[in-house]
Amino acid sequence: MQYPIEKEHLHAWPDFPNEILAAIFKFLDGRTLLFSCQVCWKWNRVIQTSDNTIWKSLVLQTWTMNSEELLFCGSSWKRAWKEGPSKEIIDKIKEQLAHVKTKHLLSLHNSNLGVIPSSIFSSGHQLATLRLMFNKMSSVPSQISGLVNLQELDVSNNELTSLPKQISALSKLELLHLHTNQIIIFPVYILQLTRVLHASCFPFKKLLIHGSLNTVCS
Repeated sequence: MQYPIEKEHLHAWPDFPNEILAAIFKFLDGRTLLFSCQVCWKWNRVIQTSDNTIWKSLVLQTWTMNSEELLFCGSSWKRAWKEGPSKEIIDKIKEQLAHVKTKHLLSLHNSNLGVIPSSIFSSGHQLATLRLMFNKMSSVPSQISGLVNLQELDVSNNELTSLPKQISALSKLELLHLHTNQIIIFPVYILQLTRVLHASCFPFKKLLIHGSLNTVCS
């Protein structure tokens, strides 16, 4: 049996405080949330501005993981829900990171990662090769300098706009893949790395940047 909804109750929706609406929206699934954005301007605003509550809660419930960083795709939790890694990919990442202490090669390519998992920096001191191509990372954290045995770093085909200066501390790095990113300015410290090609302090052999950089700093 259906009960008629009185018009005054419908008119009350626009007067609901944003906090109450946000609390209600947290009970919705992702597909319903997307439809709710189209109901009215106010609902859309509440849902879009509650990224760290509504969408974050939905993402963590959907993938039932404690490691937020593997799910966050760089720009928003909404994007993480729409484009986040599948359960199979997450299981693969977790399995690889569980043995990172003894690994010399770690490949997390094409995993929809928005950031580099912090456990790589805390436990991956033996890594010689780190392959992170075809992800959605917009930056490389300064902790990269802790991977003191790294010889090859592949961060091609991401969304990088810059590189941390700490990357110059990787004294064993021989091969750096940077192509197909969004880096506009070529950092001076990367140029300096190539200039000391034969220096014992930094035996840098090859830098792959084609298709990535437009401007060179002097």
